[in-house]
Amino acid sequence: RIRLWPFSLRWTVALGVTTFGVLIRIGITRDRVATLDRELADVVVPEGLTRWDERWSPLPSLETATLARPIEVVRAAYAFAARRADVLQHIPCYCGCERMGHRSNAYCYLKGGIGGDRPAWDTQSYHCSVCLDVTRQVMQLYATGRSVADIRDAIDARYVPIYGAGTPTPRPSSQ
Repeated sequence: RIRLWPFSLRWTVALGVTTFGVLIRIGITRDRVATLDRELADVVVPEGLTRWDERWSPLPSLETATLARPIEVVRAAYAFAARRADVLQHIPCYCGCERMGHRSNAYCYLKGGIGGDRPAWDTQSYHCSVCLDVTRQVMQLYATGRSVADIRDAIDARYVPIYGAGTPTPRPSSQ
């Protein structure tokens, strides 16, 4: 007797169920992302979160950098990172910067991921649209009053299916 199908019926059914489950998860993730995009479409981030502080050192020379987004977007993201490093320290980055030692999205803007009155700038986000897009969405979610844990969940839902786990970033405690 010649066996035309090398797998047993059990394995075939298991494979089919697993494939169906993955497809359902992808569909749910796409729905969550689309819902989030609609929800954030009209969110305005308060200027106080993105205003440049004159006490800060200027961003390093932009002449040699190819910006991933317009300078206004880049500067606003750097300002938010300096003001709210406490939020970005719990948000992964998904661009592969963990190979450079980054531990969260805050590191893409701030050396050591530390903000405050005298931030030391990292230039990673000048040329990285992933870093900037993650931060832009964090800014919008933060402006809606969401907790850091909720922001992390929303960002993970959007980026993990595309890029994988991202930087080794600690989850925030539930708030």
